[in-house]
Amino acid sequence: MILLKKVKSLFVNSNKSKLSVYNQRIIQSDNDKKQLFDNMIAAVKDTISQNEELEQSPIRHPIYDLIKMIGLRIQAKYLTNKLYDPSHFRLPDITSDEVFFKKPVEDRMYINNYLKQLPNEAYSVSLKDDLVLPWPWNYERLVGSLVSIGEDRHWGNWKMDRSNHNVELWLPIRVVFIIGGNHSITSGIVQGIGTLKPNYVYDMTSIYDVIYTDGVYYYRKDDNTKLEKVNEVEFAVLFEVGRIMKEKGIH
Repeated sequence: MILLKKVKSLFVNSNKSKLSVYNQRIIQSDNDKKQLFDNMIAAVKDTISQNEELEQSPIRHPIYDLIKMIGLRIQAKYLTNKLYDPSHFRLPDITSDEVFFKKPVEDRMYINNYLKQLPNEAYSVSLKDDLVLPWPWNYERLVGSLVSIGEDRHWGNWKMDRSNHNVELWLPIRVVFIIGGNHSITSGIVQGIGTLKPNYVYDMTSIYDVIYTDGVYYYRKDDNTKLEKVNEVEFAVLFEVGRIMKEKGIH
């Protein structure tokens, strides 16, 4: 009987520790972060070099598929957060300063100050192919969108709603941040359908002249001082992917 109680206790504790992964960041040591970062950067370079060796010029470069793969864990964590904890939102809003860094690069100069805004008319976002990062924050709205949007459902097929959908497209990495429309955009992502016209398009390549990361910290490039510790290693990778794309002329 005592042994059975111990086994049950271990099972319960094990489940609790696994469940916590969904609503909390996976805690990694600096060495772990560096190793993960180096592994993923190696995959980025392999993807680009193999595409070059094949002398391919596809309409969509395979690096964008890898970018989506790198961001899928974080995307899934946010998409499912309200399912695990309907009454609370334990994750920060998924904005650029949350996934990259918050501190000013220079005096009163933040990451957004280095973005170059581009005309948005020529760009579109695929909810199926691009790394789109919604953060559905309301359980009722999330379930309502899943139930109501789709073929033969109450609101019909998914479609862009200019009065509600508000998104930013960051180039060259094609990461999409959501300003408005989190719940209906989530429905489109889950169904793998839908195209959006971004409200804002930003070129982030200027930031590479002043900041770099090794997967553990972001650093100022001029004097190599630490700016801020990396929050999510996947986004440190995506940050540096943009630099590699810039150097390779991929856009």
